[in-house]
Amino acid sequence: MNIMKDLFISDIKPNTSVNSIFIVEAPSLRNGGRHGKYINCTLSDRTGKISCRIWGRNSGGAEEIERIFNGLNSNVGSVFHVFGESETYNNELLVRITDGVDSLTEPLNEESVSPENFEYTPFDIGKIRAGITSCILKIEDPSIRDFVGSIIGDADGFFEKPAARKKHHAFRGGLALHTLEVAGIALTNRDRIESISFDRDILIAGAVLHDIGKCRSFDRKGFGFSANASYSLLGHITPGVQMVERHRDKLENGVFEQILHIIQSHHGQYGEIKPQTIEAWAVHFADNMSATLHEVSEDIERIGFGESGWGDKSGGPVFRPESRK
Repeated sequence: MNIMKDLFISDIKPNTSVNSIFIVEAPSLRNGGRHGKYINCTLSDRTGKISCRIWGRNSGGAEEIERIFNGLNSNVGSVFHVFGESETYNNELLVRITDGVDSLTEPLNEESVSPENFEYTPFDIGKIRAGITSCILKIEDPSIRDFVGSIIGDADGFFEKPAARKKHHAFRGGLALHTLEVAGIALTNRDRIESISFDRDILIAGAVLHDIGKCRSFDRKGFGFSANASYSLLGHITPGVQMVERHRDKLENGVFEQILHIIQSHHGQYGEIKPQTIEAWAVHFADNMSATLHEVSEDIERIGFGESGWGDKSGGPVFRPESRK
């Protein structure tokens, strides 16, 4: 028999009791609070995500917090029964858990909950898939088109996995959506800046493949995806290089190296390899625009109209103008 879920993330209002079942994601153990340690995590369901702080009960201690963290960290993506209160802190709505920590020691059996209540993605994955396919079909050189199509076809979970653990596009289908946005931004800039010559096929190929290594950075856990060891040990550029190397024989060496250069340099001035071609710079700027605007947008949604706040995702101050509608 399925456990009923009658409170969703989108229903939570400030200063109210929170008693429902949610996925617990991205737990991290931090210093602070009454016991010297607390847990920062994210609660999610099909309607969205909300930040959560687990402070523990007055009679508990640092050992209890660590024990709960270890349990949550071993069951990322699982569903837990959450007993807490909502509050607003720094203009952000979040959930605070104190006396309700006992319910976080064991996740619920997956067979006792309905999956459709927990698979969160704010966008239509079918449309994103069609958009990526359309981008690849715009490549005129058949060898490059086959090269890109083969890599995407072999990339496990490309259309389902997130683009990041916490930052931009950190939701189911986020990697594919970010990829589609980067390709669209890069192509728009190419069409608008008519005074500069771009290699359109190389530009599309590099945009579609720039983050392909992230397919190896996440594994399915419960009803969601969790970052695996390679996420922090290798990053996503090295796995991306390994994935495209498997298809190297499909292209002339010079063409392959131009696409590989885009993958290796798309972090711009912050990466080990700096962009050196028009196409590499175009993909870098498109990547940065897609990521930054999503981070700012999510930060702004957490504060009220006409208010300022600190953006945890964007890492800077944000302001939400009054609505003009």
